Amino acid sequence: MKQTEELKKIISEYLVNQLIDIGELYESRFAENMSFSAFTKNIERYVVNGYLIRVAKGTYCRPNTTKYGIVFPSEQEMLKEFVGENKGVVIGYYLYNELNISTQIAKRVEVYSNMIKQFSRTIANISIEKCNLQFTDEEITTVRMLEILKNFYNIQDLNYKAFVLFCNQFAEQYNEMIVNKVIEQMRYSKSTIAFMQHILSSIGVKNNLKKYLSESSTYKYPTMEQIYDLAQL
Repeated sequence: MKQTEELKKIISEYLVNQLIDIGELYESRFAENMSFSAFTKNIERYVVNGYLIRVAKGTYCRPNTTKYGIVFPSEQEMLKEFVGENKGVVIGYYLYNELNISTQIAKRVEVYSNMIKQFSRTIANISIEKCNLQFTDEEITTVRMLEILKNFYNIQDLNYKAFVLFCNQFAEQYNEMIVNKVIEQMRYSKSTIAFMQHILSSIGVKNNLKKYLSESSTYKYPTMEQIYDLAQL
């Protein structure tokens, strides 16, 4: 089968509105037998013919064509490519909204995902950063907690009651092996780890997170007493 015919066949196997990373497709299937110039010319021709649409730089999909015209993939459809089913986790204000920790609207959707090969990638309004975690439920919960603690002082309109609730939920299912794995993979700062250690100890959860900290250093974070007081306001 000619390479151009194989390319069209492979593209036909993608679902409508399923994202296609053409760089990854080229490297995995065509780099040995087709020049990148010839490959991209075929892609451009498919766009002109309406067989493909460009979603973002290097990202295309088969169009969903209705009687009203082409319907581009929604934000939720694109997110499915990078989160859920052990693919990744949404962070930032999108996460804070989900947990009722803030009512501020996210300007961009931020994601950690194991579904990209490059360090980072932007598709439409979604910013994706590579992370090699397996994204089990426990890993996702741990990343969420550490992300909130990392950005605690910068979260606008922070709902302290919702934050305390999430801290208690996290403490109930605390798994130090998972936390160690996430910390070592993600390289969170010592102040973020110290904040987690303080929260867990305040709730009465035994942990060994001090191994990441320096006894001679002082780390900046609010005490749980201060947070409880703010949650009562």
